[in-house]
Amino acid sequence: MNPRNIRLAQQALWISLALAAAFAAGLAPCEGEAAGPENAEGKRVNAPQTFWERDVWADPARPFLFYGEKKDEVRTDKTPVKKDKGESLALFPADGIDRAAVGEALTRAEEADGLQRLTALKTVEELQTEVKARLNAAVMDPTPRAIGLYLQANAFMMQKAGVFAESWRRALVNHPQFDWTAVRPSVNAVAAAQTREREGRMLREVKLLAKDHGLVFFGDDSLLTRRMLEQVQAFALENGFETAFVSTTDANPLMPQARPDRGLSRIVARGITQFPALVLINRFEKDPARARLIATGAADGMTLARNTHAAALEMARDKVFKNTTDKDGQ
Repeated sequence: MNPRNIRLAQQALWISLALAAAFAAGLAPCEGEAAGPENAEGKRVNAPQTFWERDVWADPARPFLFYGEKKDEVRTDKTPVKKDKGESLALFPADGIDRAAVGEALTRAEEADGLQRLTALKTVEELQTEVKARLNAAVMDPTPRAIGLYLQANAFMMQKAGVFAESWRRALVNHPQFDWTAVRPSVNAVAAAQTREREGRMLREVKLLAKDHGLVFFGDDSLLTRRMLEQVQAFALENGFETAFVSTTDANPLMPQARPDRGLSRIVARGITQFPALVLINRFEKDPARARLIATGAADGMTLARNTHAAALEMARDKVFKNTTDKDGQ
């Protein structure tokens, strides 16, 4: 016989023997398990299950799958425990079908009586109480009668709301002095045109403020200062504001030409604690505490313009008030 064929036959024999041994081991009891005694018929009693029949989740020899035996809860009271058959926990129907509550429908007489109670109410509080009571009854016992009474109250309330809304609209037409939209139209085209006109007038007035006002920018060496510095420089250049730059940190690479703080930030605008910050100062005002803070952190050009305009108006009112107070004191 060919030597090669002999080797192949030997390998096939070893493989078949190995498979037979593995199969026999799988059918045999696990290690440490007794096969169980024999009965009168010669069969094993309580014979262990084979590998294919055992429950691996209940086998302590497999700790990564075994969840342990269920332990009885420790109870401190001595009252007897009633065994629950699961019937009391059946909140939802087993077939998964939703069922409507059983009950009598709303009659004509009950509907008329319910409407009479609603029309007899005199205040909003009484109406809210009645609607809430009907809602509670409908939720806790959703019979056709309870649901019908709540729907009646809800429809009554919606009708009241509709009448009030229409009366409100007609009253505003007859009394335009109380109508905010008479001077602030809500029509998109008109509102957009007014906004553009208002912003254009404000920007023209901001340019005029540059004659009597200046800006002071307080910055540190943070990235936020870098972003805000660009906005401030563009805003000052566009509107003609003279701007002074103050650094709150030593050797600030972002503002190499800036002046050192030296406590100015604690005085101007009644003290500044958050940086970067932009301050508006009147050239003719000697008290730096009367300056106004325009922005802290980062802000765009339009925000700087609005805040500058508002700050200048506040400073002008404060000046008039101060002059009036001084004259009255004399």
